[in-house]
Amino acid sequence: MSLAKMVMLVLLICLVFSAYAIAAEERVGTASWYWGFVIAGNKFYVNGHYAAMWGVPLGTRVKVTNLENSRSIVVIINDRGPNKRLVAKGRIIDLAAKAFYDLTGSFKSGPIKVKVEIGNGNE
Repeated sequence: MSLAKMVMLVLLICLVFSAYAIAAEERVGTASWYWGFVIAGNKFYVNGHYAAMWGVPLGTRVKVTNLENSRSIVVIINDRGPNKRLVAKGRIIDLAAKAFYDLTGSFKSGPIKVKVEIGNGNE
């Protein structure tokens, strides 16, 4: 087998396996809502589907499902948070007020149990 064919074969194998690396990641924890400031330089729209989350690139779309009522929405990560102290207690995402309301139907006090799906941007 020629060197060119071997290189093409290796590239093809890498391409196939990279599709698996892009598969969605799921995190389960709690969420709440906030009126925070945005560090990414974007405007903060309290009436939008935006959220703050650590470890996810800014601009990423993630699907958030309320595990108490099965409602789901897609939000854009445009800030960092929640507070590290809350992360240690299981908080994985802070939602803009509108996003929280769309998941719960109210602004009830306390966090809600959620599943966050971080995919390849096609959600």
